[in-house]
Amino acid sequence: LAPVLCNTALNLLRFIGKYIRMTYMLQSVADQAVGNILELCNFFFFTIHTFFTADAERVAGVFFSPHLKSVLDSLENKLFREDSSSEGRVEFNPCTLSGAVQLDSEPDYALPERIVGAESINFISKQLDLIRPVFESLISEKAFAEVEKYYTELYELSGRSVDDKNFKHQKHFAKCSNYGECGKRCSNEGRALMQLDFQQLLVKLEQIVEFSPIPHRAYVENYIKAYYLPESSMETWIQQHSEYTTNQIVTLLNVATHVSKKARTRIINALDD
Repeated sequence: LAPVLCNTALNLLRFIGKYIRMTYMLQSVADQAVGNILELCNFFFFTIHTFFTADAERVAGVFFSPHLKSVLDSLENKLFREDSSSEGRVEFNPCTLSGAVQLDSEPDYALPERIVGAESINFISKQLDLIRPVFESLISEKAFAEVEKYYTELYELSGRSVDDKNFKHQKHFAKCSNYGECGKRCSNEGRALMQLDFQQLLVKLEQIVEFSPIPHRAYVENYIKAYYLPESSMETWIQQHSEYTTNQIVTLLNVATHVSKKARTRIINALDD
């Protein structure tokens, strides 16, 4: 599934990418640039907390660990501390939540916005984990300790796993099992969307690679288009396209709703032979 992000999170990721590119060209400022990127992420994390959880004392009391509370207090001091050399200037100006978001409005109390905020934090933190080797390759040994400390705190604040308990979900499972079985099949609309996604992927790849056309394009296109083949032509198509593995062919047959069970079984048995 695609990540659920707010526009601010997307812009933050764009800025991080631009700053990293700049740092490659100006490695003399790498320590400062990486430190500022991490500080900007801290500002984003703390702002989401301020918007959606800072006013909920009961939530903080139940779900916030002592370590998380300590980190949040430390972030507030670092981001909004007074700088004596700049006549009381703050490092960052606190953000203001849009008036369109009403946290106290019934019945959901801005639940969709809160979910997007939480998912945005989760996604940004994962991206920071992925680009950690890039940061470490740019910075000097002097700044390495600070980056190491930052990531140590980030890992310690990761969500804990839910205890394995017996939630007595038999009724829920009985109700939802049919939905799950239906989800194993692919509709015409779903396969059309897959073609659209593939075309969009090609467009993006052609913008960032130095060669054209993209290799193995026909390999993917033919597999997607095979879903539209009638049952009478499916077996012939499989015989003519030996480049696909048995598992790929079986998967294609299993999601094709227009292929009868009898024909599917016959073709799969032929593949095994």
